[in-house]
Amino acid sequence: MAPDKSIVIRLAVPADQDAIARLHAESWRQSYRGVLDDAYLDGALEDDMVVKWRTRLEEPEPGWLILAADLEGAFAGFYAAGPDLEDPSQDLIDNLHVDTSLRGQGLGAALMREGSDRLAAMGRRAALLRVVESNHGARAFYSDLGGAEGPPELREIGGGAPVRLVPYHWPHHRDIAAAARRRLARRLNPPLALGSAEVLAVTGAASGADHPVAAGERARGRVKQRLGDAFGLTDYGVNRVTLAPGIWSSIPHFHSREDEFIQVLEGTLTLVSGGQTRELGPGDCAGFPAGLDRPHHLENRSDAPAVYLEIGSRRPDMDECDYVGEDLRVVQHEDGRRGYARRDGSSVDPD
Repeated sequence: MAPDKSIVIRLAVPADQDAIARLHAESWRQSYRGVLDDAYLDGALEDDMVVKWRTRLEEPEPGWLILAADLEGAFAGFYAAGPDLEDPSQDLIDNLHVDTSLRGQGLGAALMREGSDRLAAMGRRAALLRVVESNHGARAFYSDLGGAEGPPELREIGGGAPVRLVPYHWPHHRDIAAAARRRLARRLNPPLALGSAEVLAVTGAASGADHPVAAGERARGRVKQRLGDAFGLTDYGVNRVTLAPGIWSSIPHFHSREDEFIQVLEGTLTLVSGGQTRELGPGDCAGFPAGLDRPHHLENRSDAPAVYLEIGSRRPDMDECDYVGEDLRVVQHEDGRRGYARRDGSSVDPD
């Protein structure tokens, strides 16, 4: 990929429904030509996809994650996963589609990595997907991501006769995320060093926090560039984070099992922690050890963008997070899942 192209992975929103429906229909026309009836592929398919994605995005099902990928600001692909109806203990990765003209640039791996990271962080574990038997390119991709191939299954997917689909299984989303990072790193071979623009071109940037409370709107505009992913790092994350004026890094919080460290690279940020504030400029840093019950977050109170380096351990299967001041926590549930919860223990689905 040319170094001036950047990938941003973000939560899909209702405004994406037409673009997603078009891409989904086009992907089916390519993958299922000769498998499903041509009259359906060239006719009712488009309308079916419009209805499907209007419903999914305007009336989201609990537990489902839908991501969109933008390349240089333009929609380029999407990912959708959620609890499998046949076995809710695992997630079904139901959709992964990339614009055909943009394939081979790392978008699919970036979507799989981001989706698996987010689901693993919420305590989700096993994953499954199914791909049409004749789609050898997709099958090679999922095998490279470590999926264990199962025997073909005849399944009705719409538009005619049952289709032979090959299932791929992973014991944990972390396995997919780690394999996707390795795949992205191999694309770089990996280098001794990269300029920041080159890293952004390869790994992309994730936009917006997904805290399911009103205060979370202040962090929706946060943009993270995942630097460590370019080198296949999996035990800890290294992110370059940009906050526009008025944007927060997060809502106030602290972690039980994950350490955090930040250093300001550009601009001016205000650290708010434990009822105190301190202005931070380039070179200034702060650390937040796991278990220290002193809430913290950063705010950009200036009139210019600010950039900071963020380093933190990745322990989503052990960590809990307390969003102090909000009726919100991230907890490890008894069933082994990690998820948002209110202080009375009731579950909260992310927006």
